[in-house]
Amino acid sequence: MAVIEWSLDQGREQYLDLNLMRRIAGLLVASDGAQLVRPDPLTSLQVATGLFALPPGKPDYTVWRQYARYFRDMLLAAKVGGKMGHLHVTDMCRWLAGSLPGGPPTADEYLIHLACRFYSPPPSSSSYSPRAPRVFPVCALMRFMWSRIGFVPSSSASQVTVPLDDIFSFVVGNNCVGNEPLRHYRNLRSTGYSPAQTIRRRTREFLNLVAQLSFVVWEADQNQLTCDFSGFTGQSADVVFTPVIAAQNIDADFEVLALGSLRGATRPGQAASMRPSAPPSLLPMEPITDVDVTFVEGKRVRITHLRIERNPKLRNVYLRYLLASGQRLQCDVCGLQATSKYPWVSSDHQLLEVHHLLPLASAVAVGASGTALSDLVPLCPTCHRAVHAFYRTTLAAARADDFPDKAAALAAYRAAKSQKRP
Repeated sequence: MAVIEWSLDQGREQYLDLNLMRRIAGLLVASDGAQLVRPDPLTSLQVATGLFALPPGKPDYTVWRQYARYFRDMLLAAKVGGKMGHLHVTDMCRWLAGSLPGGPPTADEYLIHLACRFYSPPPSSSSYSPRAPRVFPVCALMRFMWSRIGFVPSSSASQVTVPLDDIFSFVVGNNCVGNEPLRHYRNLRSTGYSPAQTIRRRTREFLNLVAQLSFVVWEADQNQLTCDFSGFTGQSADVVFTPVIAAQNIDADFEVLALGSLRGATRPGQAASMRPSAPPSLLPMEPITDVDVTFVEGKRVRITHLRIERNPKLRNVYLRYLLASGQRLQCDVCGLQATSKYPWVSSDHQLLEVHHLLPLASAVAVGASGTALSDLVPLCPTCHRAVHAFYRTTLAAARADDFPDKAAALAAYRAAKSQKRP
């Protein structure tokens, strides 16, 4: 049997951020039942997000026609009624928009729910067939990662790191469905499968979505995935990530509605009960609130990147990376080594925070792009605040809301570092 590739709609990566998807879900709910013909009822998505661009010179194109695969893959909406059909949102769309009792789901709740239902090739595919073999990529991936704990040199009692090539060779190449028992994944043998560059790029985009789970880090520059299962108290990944395998609909849009349905299921309540707690930080850190500022730029809601820097899973991976590479655990600006100045502090990395040299450009990019460890630096809390203050001063002087590119941000960081007084 041919290898079933893992991928989402190519070119839609920036739309996979959960913060943005919540807004999109709310706009879709507001348009539920609208006829998907001109005048385009989904123009509101363009206006509210500044996205969903349509190809120039094609006046007959609508948002639905251009982005239907994205809406279907995320189990948000379908088109019912043929060529002149109407928009039908799913229960999952209403849940994500916060329209159901209990409020919106967390990222873990939504993504776990999606993972147990999304399969490849998906209903959005032009080759969709209810009789075709299918795999549940995230379920297969998480079961494989769970099976590697204590089984590969990079693993610990709860954390494991696996290179992308192993995911291709062991999981994708073996067409793992995602419902096999743990022993199946332990006994997998390398197939040597290595996909074409196009498929590799699409799979990397797919992993950017998976990395929004609280216990997963996708290191784009290292081409490796890390899972910290320490929060799975009393439950295993093969229990949490169990595919929902049911009879498929002949019609692809009705299949999307069925997959996105919450009727007859114990979820979202079940999703909440099985959701692992967020993995703890490497060491305790007090929350910073004074610079977690949300503001508006045009029609896009933007979030300062410090909130993402506080992500404990990223901090864990980055500080372990520093330790493994033999680098000194000290502030990159002032050179502080915690134990040399504060004898009561147990280790040099206890006070270190992680700073992105390039601020995340917008809410559209937050969480959807893999983080390169080379774009991070360790800073002490004081220098971290000072660098952000320097950023704000620099941007205000330039009458800009953000740096135009990575080079400008890096120049600002180096300027802040050079102007620091002894």
